[in-house]
Amino acid sequence: MEAILETDEVIKRRKKSFKSTISETDEEIKKRKKGMGSRNHSRVQFQIIAQMILKYNLAYHIIPELSLDINGKEKIPDLSFYKQFDSVTHGDEIRVKNLPLGVVEILSPTQALSELVRKADDYLSAGIRSYWLVAPEVQTVYLYEMDKKLKVFTGNDKLIDVQLNIELELSTIF
Repeated sequence: MEAILETDEVIKRRKKSFKSTISETDEEIKKRKKGMGSRNHSRVQFQIIAQMILKYNLAYHIIPELSLDINGKEKIPDLSFYKQFDSVTHGDEIRVKNLPLGVVEILSPTQALSELVRKADDYLSAGIRSYWLVAPEVQTVYLYEMDKKLKVFTGNDKLIDVQLNIELELSTIF
């Protein structure tokens, strides 16, 4: 009987330990929720994925909300573009070190445009070739490429990303 009580106590300690390792701090919760999906944000994210699949089939793997390790800091773009992105059979990777070719950030109503503009340098300096900053409210895509030149597409423009060889009609996104 004594051995059973010890086992119950061990189980309680393990549960408590497990809970403390998976619980988030208030700051982590705020960070995760920051800029999260409004109706338009989610719709635009869906439309970009759908258009990429329709137009480019499986030439690109479009991965939403992937945690990237960029110079030791976590960045979670709305979308990441890879040529190949296989799942791992054993374990998982919490912060992916293999950086994508391109990333997309979609401005949400709770974010400042300047916050996402600052991310352009982080992404491009790390070697990501293309960064799309999408502003649904003004139906505009700001495209930053490796040479750090800015291209702006709006209205009925065709987004042309020469780094990734992608062309999308904005009317299919907004």
